This record gives sequence, structure tokens and C-alpha cells, in this order.
Amino acid sequence: MAAQLDREKALAEVQRFIEELAASRHLYETNRQNRTYWKLPEWMQQERTVNEMLPLIEKIGAALDDRLAKRVRSHDHYGWTHASQLTACEEMVGILRRVDHETAIFEPRGPRLDAKSLHPWVWDGAQSLWRSGHFREAVRAASVMVNAEAQSRLGTRDVSETALFQMAFSADPPTASKPRLRLPEDDGGKTATSVRRGMMAFAEGCYAAIRNPVSHDPLAELPEHEALEQLAAFSILARWVERAKVLP
Repeated sequence: MAAQLDREKALAEVQRFIEELAASRHLYETNRQNRTYWKLPEWMQQERTVNEMLPLIEKIGAALDDRLAKRVRSHDHYGWTHASQLTACEEMVGILRRVDHETAIFEPRGPRLDAKSLHPWVWDGAQSLWRSGHFREAVRAASVMVNAEAQSRLGTRDVSETALFQMAFSADPPTASKPRLRLPEDDGGKTATSVRRGMMAFAEGCYAAIRNPVSHDPLAELPEHEALEQLAAFSILARWVERAKVLP
């Protein structure tokens, strides 16, 4: 199944299309004695509804099996013209329903990362681009949002990205122009100092190794799973920034 296919939404759309086909068949059975039933306003309206939904159903079919997509496009020449489409859609429902069952049987169980569980700064910045398949741009947008929120917390726009987090997590005492971020559990001890140093290095890695390539390098589109991992990295950073207290 194609990576971009949301199984639950796809299933809902196909079932809705089947309901519209059922309404079409009912109209046909009720009016087929009328040789010009296809001119009836209610028939014409139902055909418009079916045809408006058809392109999306074809895409869902293609994501499952190209042969299903072809059958969804086909029309019968005699009688009710949507019979083959209905059969293809019923097969699509069966495929979509058994995906989770087959996955549970054949794939090892493990945790799954839901993009909606990412920090809001990350997902709110990325989701519109993500849903249109622009994964590189989604990661870039998330990095911009985390940077902007960190600047807002620190009350500065003079520095950004790597330099911003170097300032925020520096072990030096804060000054009027260089505030710091400290986690609530930071007691100034060796462990806290080590954590601060790690957060600084992590933030530098996020912007130097993730944000810079997706913004500047002429690379091909990121694979979805890799882009999701990169969003998760920025989500970790965002949670640290949000949890931390500001030392002015």
C-alpha cells in the first residue's frame, strides 16, 4: 500500500462512494422502465455526485492495486452502468479492512510514531506541507517554528538557530542581553551541567545537520519515514525549550 494512504480515511471515502452507488442503483431499479430515465433530474444529480467523487476513489484504488483503479474507471454497457465499479469498490473495502489484521500477523509489534503526538510547535508548523507530500519543506517549516518560539521565550531576535541555542544553554551566568534557559530540575550540579551541554549539542545538530541540508542542499525529496524522524528530533528540542524557565 502506498505510504501516503491513510487507511481509515480511505476506507471511509470508499464506503461513502458505495453508498452513493447504492442510491444510483435504487434510482435505476425504480425508473428503468422509463426509457429516458437518464434525463430525470434526480438521476442527473446522482450521477454528478458519483462523478465528483470518482477521481479520489480512483486514486485510492491505484494506491492499492492499479487493476482496481482501472475497474473503478470502467462502466458497464448494459443495464445499470456502475455494477463493475461497485464490485471493485467492495474489493477495496476488503483490502483496506484486512491491512491491520495482516500487519498484526506478519509484522513484529513495535511502537509507532503518530505525527499528531509531536510537539505542537513542530506539527503545527509542518502539517499543511506534510499533507501535500512536501516533507523537506515540512521539516524546514518546523525548524523555523521552533526557532521562533525559542526567540520569543528568550525575548530576542538578534540571534537564531545554532547561536540562539548556544546562548540559551550556555553554562555562563545570564546577562541582560544574554538570557539562559534552564530545565526545572537543573540544580547546577555535574549532571545538570552535562545535560545542558548535551542539549546545546543536540540543538546544534538539529540546525546544522537537519535544517541546513533541507533548506540549502539540492537534494531529492526526503522519504516520509526519514522526515518524520527529523520532525521528532525538533519535537524533543521544542519540549526542552517549552519546559525550561528563563533566567534573564
